[in-house]
Amino acid sequence: MFASRSAMAAEMRGTARRLGIILTDGKVTYISSPDTTSIPDLPDLLPFSDVSALHWGVAPNERAAAKENAARLNQAAEYCRDANVPLHLPAGSIFIADRIDLTGLKVLGQGISAVQHVAARFRNQEQTPAPTQIVMTGEAFTPLHLYGISSMKACGAARQFTSPREGLAETDWELVSLVNADATDGAATPADLVVGIVIEGGSGAHLEGFRVVADSGGPHGLDGYNDDKANRIVGQYDIGILQIGARNTTLVDLQTVGHFRRYGYLNAAIDTDGDYSDYTAPYETTLVRCNFQGMRGFGLRGPDRFVILDWSATHVDLPWANDHPFTLTEGLNKFRLTAKGTSTSGGKSYTYTGVAKVTVQGEERIRLSGLSGFDTDRFDAVVPTTAGGANSHIVLRDCQIGGLLVPSGHAANDKDALENPVTNGAIGGFEISGWRCAEADIQGRIQHPGTIAGFIHDGREIILDLLCEAGATRGHDRGMTWIVSPQYHQNRHAAHPAGGNRWLEWRYGMITERSSSGVDFAPFMGFIPRPTAMAGTGDGWFEGYWTLRSPRIRYYTREDGTDTNYLPAPALAIGPDTEGYRGRPPQDLLHLQGNTDQDGPEAALRLSDGDDSLRLALARTDGSGAALRVGGGLQVAGPLQAEGGVVFPPVAADALADRSHPVNMRGKSPGKAVFDSSNGRCLVASGSDPEAAWNLFDGTPAIRPG
Repeated sequence: MFASRSAMAAEMRGTARRLGIILTDGKVTYISSPDTTSIPDLPDLLPFSDVSALHWGVAPNERAAAKENAARLNQAAEYCRDANVPLHLPAGSIFIADRIDLTGLKVLGQGISAVQHVAARFRNQEQTPAPTQIVMTGEAFTPLHLYGISSMKACGAARQFTSPREGLAETDWELVSLVNADATDGAATPADLVVGIVIEGGSGAHLEGFRVVADSGGPHGLDGYNDDKANRIVGQYDIGILQIGARNTTLVDLQTVGHFRRYGYLNAAIDTDGDYSDYTAPYETTLVRCNFQGMRGFGLRGPDRFVILDWSATHVDLPWANDHPFTLTEGLNKFRLTAKGTSTSGGKSYTYTGVAKVTVQGEERIRLSGLSGFDTDRFDAVVPTTAGGANSHIVLRDCQIGGLLVPSGHAANDKDALENPVTNGAIGGFEISGWRCAEADIQGRIQHPGTIAGFIHDGREIILDLLCEAGATRGHDRGMTWIVSPQYHQNRHAAHPAGGNRWLEWRYGMITERSSSGVDFAPFMGFIPRPTAMAGTGDGWFEGYWTLRSPRIRYYTREDGTDTNYLPAPALAIGPDTEGYRGRPPQDLLHLQGNTDQDGPEAALRLSDGDDSLRLALARTDGSGAALRVGGGLQVAGPLQAEGGVVFPPVAADALADRSHPVNMRGKSPGKAVFDSSNGRCLVASGSDPEAAWNLFDGTPAIRPG
């Protein structure tokens, strides 16, 4: 036994050992194996028993070892890949100065701990280190490039505001771009991405029981997160965990909770080098009890889809954007034909040699030129790739998705309070977009996401089973926003996506704590065209509190203090002030409240499970007219109560006496009541024939039509 690993390395250097000798440095155990170099500084030795990063000299809790830790972790990962054995991470904070490739590996940490989703000052609680956490220092990260994924704002993946929202540094909320917005008149360049952990291609990766965090100082990299005066984004990191392709991948009890400028976790269904020789579509990815935070906590992205505006045999025109994904990098200057909407079909691939910005009838376009024999065939869109996509069967279970809040508690896009706020807005939540992006099943909770809960653009057959906690953004109290955009062309609001209305299924309670006029219900309710009430301004219907409930029995406390169950049947509540007592789901099965336009009458329709009643209330502003009009007749099995009284239609006596008058010819039936306006009395029809008498209530004939 040696006193330390360094002592063992010094003793072993240049010393031949027989096969099978067991050695230990006091932490882990080795076995001699002459002529092996798997551990560079310990030649002739291999790990004995469970393989640990400590075998390669990884030093937890030492920031100065960040560069060596990264190199040694990658060496350990390569050994475990070849030997097909799990890699165990030690307890403590492992500082790294470059990304770690864990492709195809089973990696096991010592566990995670709770994460506070609000600043320490609010609840007097601090972020604490996880039993195992990887801390990204950013000292010497090698840039990683991903092609083909942009903001897509030129193709509908954005919500535009006519004026910036108060306190927020943007007018457009859009998808996260992995391309630089520098294509002012030509080809694009990919962004230099700083990434902590990469899983690229292959199959069978399994990561469990550790945290990935951006370094903010201190012995565990957490000091900045506990500084309640820190009004800035910590560090300069883009993605905590990046999955590129990779089939049958599993993440369990994992946290990516640092300050990431793009994603805590991103599943990108696109190849990095463009040749797709090592690409495997990310089918069967399962994430269990994971915690994601970042500008977007969770991302599921595939290649962008651009609608074709015009074409010839040598060029094709597409919508322009400064961050478009079309590059002139050799091998990546290709695209493939596909269809608009959510189609997964693919056609021929073409190589282009030129990228230029052109203006046609006032419309800015991307022109890809140098094509040979281009023909759209039956397709009407393109994707900047020749293969890839197909990021389907992505399942999240009991996962928690948050947003990017700075230590002071402000959202990262709060220009009134932050140094260098994020400018594309829409902080937090998750986003889904991309060609062949299908079958994402997300179950868990969204907690304190910032300003956005979900952003869905090009995706289909998506299931969301979420509990949503809006959490007021400090200083603005604006709740959360959902954005679901069409799959092609520009839009100024979230609209119903292509692919039919069953692609999005709400199966669970979705509740906002505070009203948010940014919620756009058109895609969720399936309204085509959009009702006037959903024009986007004012307090119209479907623009306030909202709840969708499943048929499950749960319990809550009524306003009168009694406990009862709810969810005996599916329920829907829409409109301001319908959220129920203390923010709980409403007590009524159906509750619609609001107004049809900004200056119209207030209205409410309520189906109550308390007294089995259907009520319509209409507070009119003009003081006249009927609140409820029934053209085809109204049948009431029980008593009919009219709080405002019962008014019978007034008819003159000479009209009642005329058998040819409409009052006698149409809708006459035994018991129908009218008001004889000439004599000030109520009469009842004795029969349905035009000649049937109109009687007094005691049965005495008063008027006989003739």
